[in-house]
Amino acid sequence: MNGIILGLFLAVSAQAQSLDVGHEELQRTLLLEAITGDYDSAILSYERLVRSRAATGEVRAQALYRLGAARYAIGDRDGAVEALLKGIR
Repeated sequence: MNGIILGLFLAVSAQAQSLDVGHEELQRTLLLEAITGDYDSAILSYERLVRSRAATGEVRAQALYRLGAARYAIGDRDGAVEALLKGIR
């Protein structure tokens, strides 16, 4: 019984850490984009975050929104629409 409880605790802890990592990565990318204006690097980071297991719920939605905005900023209208539509599905 104690082994089951310990296993559940470890699983929940790992999930919480994963969410924190996703949120931290999103914040780093937002700063990178805002400070340097490096949309190409930001796009790669947003794409990586969207594909990662750390991107769940709000983090994934924010990453898709920012991905769409960054693509729009570099003139990739189709890519922007694609990212934004994924965010509302």
